[in-house]
Amino acid sequence: MSYIENNLVKGEEIIFVTKLHWWAIIGPAISGFAVVFILGFCVIGSSSSTGSSGMSAAIMTFAILMAVISLIGGYLNFQSSEFGVTNRRVLIKTGLIRRKTLELNLNKLESFQIRESILGRVLGYKNLHVTGSGGTKQSFRNVANADIFRRRVVELSTGE
Repeated sequence: MSYIENNLVKGEEIIFVTKLHWWAIIGPAISGFAVVFILGFCVIGSSSSTGSSGMSAAIMTFAILMAVISLIGGYLNFQSSEFGVTNRRVLIKTGLIRRKTLELNLNKLESFQIRESILGRVLGYKNLHVTGSGGTKQSFRNVANADIFRRRVVELSTGE
């Protein structure tokens, strides 16, 4: 059962649910493998001149391990993140080990911003910035269907 389903109160209904975009997995993986590639290039260049192939192999193994860890971390974040709108609240949870949650009543929602990079526009993800009354501010990156999510929140909070 999901975080959102587990935290519904009596009479509350889920209106819309979305997750992170697949780029949340691929982005860290590309970064990790870019580091492997750059280190590999440096290690190959330095080991051919010094002859230290054992050290080169250790550095490359470490770099590959770090790239795999970033891929696994991105996947776990992708699988454990939920963005939901109910008839009463906005509920957001990201992360598995370092959990970040936001539960905000619709009548306490002050602003809901969407920021979009060029890559986000091409691939279809956006960043959400939610501000609640009392100064609650939280940002969430790489959200899929963020426009629909925002539209549902606005429709419910304005009663239209």
